[in-house]
Amino acid sequence: MKVTVSAIKADVGGIGGHTRPSDGLLDAVRRTIKGAGNMLLDHYIGYSGDDIHIIMSHTKGTDNSEIHGLAWKAFEEGTKVAKSEGLYGAGQDLLKDSFSGNVKGMGPGVAELEFEERPNEAFTVLAADKTEPGAFNYPFYRLFVDALSNTGLIVNKSLAAGVKFNIMDVEEGTIAELELWQDKPILEAALMYPGRYVISSVYTKAGEPIASLSTDRLHNIAGTYVGKDDPIALVRTQKNFPATKPRKLS
Repeated sequence: MKVTVSAIKADVGGIGGHTRPSDGLLDAVRRTIKGAGNMLLDHYIGYSGDDIHIIMSHTKGTDNSEIHGLAWKAFEEGTKVAKSEGLYGAGQDLLKDSFSGNVKGMGPGVAELEFEERPNEAFTVLAADKTEPGAFNYPFYRLFVDALSNTGLIVNKSLAAGVKFNIMDVEEGTIAELELWQDKPILEAALMYPGRYVISSVYTKAGEPIASLSTDRLHNIAGTYVGKDDPIALVRTQKNFPATKPRKLS
């Protein structure tokens, strides 16, 4: 069965300047998502700094208006609480007055993957605050390109064959497909400029999705500086994909 995982995030208000969402704001988002009934298979609400991320699994595909509309409504409900509590940056990332079918280009960051679900499907969510869309360029380079950092590129046959990167020029809004290993020099050059060239997605040579990353720049949408872009990413892990490794914190 094909399953979609949607990760949608936004800054709609924070306490202590802009350190984290308030409990009341989080509760408003949770209530809205929980009220979706059978629309979702599962969900998780978390935050990175003062950015809330909504992780949803469902069978409606990517760019679905119902799923995006649900997230937008949840952020609106959170914004109401943020305004009533006098929080910093209430509704900061909601750059449009009303929902128009898809939150892309409206402020929130979006990463989505649709795939045939494996037994015990594993994936990782990466969320960043107070940075830029290309913040994940270097970690993903190490993950999929640099065998000195990831020995899986040698021992994992799927990764050793190379992957396909979609790289977005966030200034021009264009996307280039670069393939390992023949496009390695061009890929390395592009990823050196995270303010302009940003990883949008990663696929196997056979076209199976591995990763999706948000790429929106808020100033491109608003026409003026309205805060950092704070990206979010989804990465499928284990077996043919990168493996996670637990690390003990000292």
